[in-house]
Amino acid sequence: ARLIRTELALRGFDVFLDVETLGPGHYDDALLKNIERRKHFIVILAPGSLDSCLDPTDWLRREVSQALASRRNIVPVLMPGFSFPESNSIPEDIRGLRRYHGVGYSHEFFEAMMDRIVKYLKREGKQE
Repeated sequence: ARLIRTELALRGFDVFLDVETLGPGHYDDALLKNIERRKHFIVILAPGSLDSCLDPTDWLRREVSQALASRRNIVPVLMPGFSFPESNSIPEDIRGLRRYHGVGYSHEFFEAMMDRIVKYLKREGKQE
């Protein structure tokens, strides 16, 4: 996540990374508000990362749900070995995540991967 954040910042994007950007105060409120304020939401999905999302209090579920509810431009980054579970195995409030074009993570072809992420983040030729 930090590597992707750094590369996006170098390419001129204003990037929010929760572990670096959130200050003191109520973490949950600040995190969800930041997701709502941003145009884009990148979620990194590793094998098994959606397993805990069956719990309504799971943070990944809450973040994805917020991004979907606020109609963010979502870009899933799919780590090696990740595959979406069957649709009926994903809670309804985040099931829409399956419909977004994902970008396969590649350390070897990192620049090409970042080019694709940037392509998905650009709207009408503007970086946001």
